[in-house]
Amino acid sequence: MQFLRRELSGYASLWHLERLLRSGDPRVELARFAAQLERDASAAVETAYELLSGRTGGFLAAPSSGITKRLLARVGAAEIASSAAVSPDGRTGLSGADAVGPGEILNIVGTRELAERLPTVIVTTPDRLVPPDVFATLGSPLFERIPLDRFEAVVVGGEVLTPQEAGRRAAALAARL
Repeated sequence: MQFLRRELSGYASLWHLERLLRSGDPRVELARFAAQLERDASAAVETAYELLSGRTGGFLAAPSSGITKRLLARVGAAEIASSAAVSPDGRTGLSGADAVGPGEILNIVGTRELAERLPTVIVTTPDRLVPPDVFATLGSPLFERIPLDRFEAVVVGGEVLTPQEAGRRAAALAARL
């Protein structure tokens, strides 16, 4: 299991997956994890769609997020590249998260710039929430840490959370270790 964390050190999901694989038959647990991840991703897309419906001005997405691409397809919007040349008036930023910790998210470089320019909504799944000791071990040169308070809301599965509540939920995972 340490191989996964060492080689794919930016992904919070691996911490959850490691814990599951230790608890039972890997074939069963992997299938269960994959099915739950798909349900959570679908719920996140639908919940974010409801949250964002009626917003005008379009959306700017942080680079490289599969879940935001699914959301943009759901709202029928073409992905618009984030750049300083694009006028941010009326737009909403969208971002996935590779990890959500008690006070920050970890995501692809470029996310911070988006969150500083626009009201930005994180759209993610519950497996991306991790306790502080795990969050501290995650990262790579392709990722940056962004304070949660830079975001408007955090959609986690089928729920819309404040950034503070998302952070509290990540911190509470430490009690389950």
